[in-house]
Order: sequence, then C-alpha cells, then structure tokens
Amino acid sequence: MDVFGLDLSPGMVALARDLNPAMRFEQGDVLALDLPDGALAGIVAFYSLIHLERAAVTRALAEMARVLIPGGALLLAFHGGEGEVHAEDWFGQGVSIDATLFQPAEMATYMEQAGFRIEEVVTREPYEFEYPSRRVYAWGAKRVEAVSRPA
Repeated sequence: MDVFGLDLSPGMVALARDLNPAMRFEQGDVLALDLPDGALAGIVAFYSLIHLERAAVTRALAEMARVLIPGGALLLAFHGGEGEVHAEDWFGQGVSIDATLFQPAEMATYMEQAGFRIEEVVTREPYEFEYPSRRVYAWGAKRVEAVSRPA
C-alpha cells in the first residue's frame, strides 16, 4: 500500500521525516490538496481538523471528498466538546495552540454536507495522560453519487 503523510507545518514534516525515514511526508494544506480528483482510496485525519476554524471544516471535508475515489474511506479523530480552547503550554512544551472542539453529531453533519455517508461514530473518555476532552472517531465513505461542493 502506498501511503504518505501531510502536514501544514514544514517543521512537523521535517520531524516526521526524521522519525520515519522510510515513509514519505509532504507539506500541504487540507483546504487545497495538491492531488487530482479521485487520487486516493482512503484518508486518515487524526486531530487535524481541530486546527481549523469551524467555518472551514466543511470546505476541508469537501476537498478530502474531491481527492477520494467513489466509496473511498475517511477516518477522522477529533476532540469532542463545545467551542474553542487555547493553551500556551502543550505537554510541557512552550507551544501556543488553538483547537476547535466538535460534537459528534455536528461533525457527522459536516461530513454528510461534504459528500460522505456516515458509517460509524464512536467516542471515548480521555486517558489520564491526554488532554481532558472526549475523543471522537468518525468513519465515513465518499458517496458514489455526485455531490455539490460548498462555496
């Protein structure tokens, strides 16, 4: 299976390459993927959409749908909750971070609007070493019928 990683941050791409030299990592933007339509069979996006403003999430999901084959799989992980959070310290590191929290039904609606059929959404409580928010995993598949993209 041909897989690759994508991150907006060149620093994170460099770190991923150092930690996993046998894998391919590229710098890119989920709002404008540099891939042709139908190029991928699946996408795994763990805790990436939390870094977008709520208004941009459907646009990102539509871009993911664009590059997936019909029936292609999407697996998302995100922090569940309401609103946004900000931290100046992340696991003992001086990192300023903003994150958008999503309710499971809210994200399912966004996925459906972007052209996905929802297969399953599951939640779990955080482990004691994790940030104290509910974890949500959403699995969907690109609908086979044509989908209109949000403006």
